[in-house]
Amino acid sequence: LRKIAAHALLHQLLREARRGRKSLAVAIDEAHNILDTDARNIVVEAYLEYRKFGIEMILATSDFTEILRQLLQNTSTMIVHRVPSLRQAEALADLFGTSRSERDAWIETLRTLPTGVAAVITRESPYPALVAVEPA
Repeated sequence: LRKIAAHALLHQLLREARRGRKSLAVAIDEAHNILDTDARNIVVEAYLEYRKFGIEMILATSDFTEILRQLLQNTSTMIVHRVPSLRQAEALADLFGTSRSERDAWIETLRTLPTGVAAVITRESPYPALVAVEPA
């Protein structure tokens, strides 16, 4: 039911966007709950289409392995916190596009990031950067 509701809402937002509505940000927490590996999924369509209409998509997930590579390759900024799973850390290190030795170092880094530290990668930067947030 949750998946159906999310799909209906995203479909309506896409229709509105095509009619000219601008300046909207759509954030989906726990995105892995409504994403699947179907490339025709409305979330995938919305993510790939919304940018043309000035709408930003923000996906938050604790399990990105179900997110299609197509989505990840069309993401302008990724913020990655500690990833205890070896499989997920390996997949992320592969996305970072680093050399083999750097890949192994990133896998270890991602698995052991302390609280308040994240790896950030953007389209403008060739390599991920570690960013720390100091508590207030």
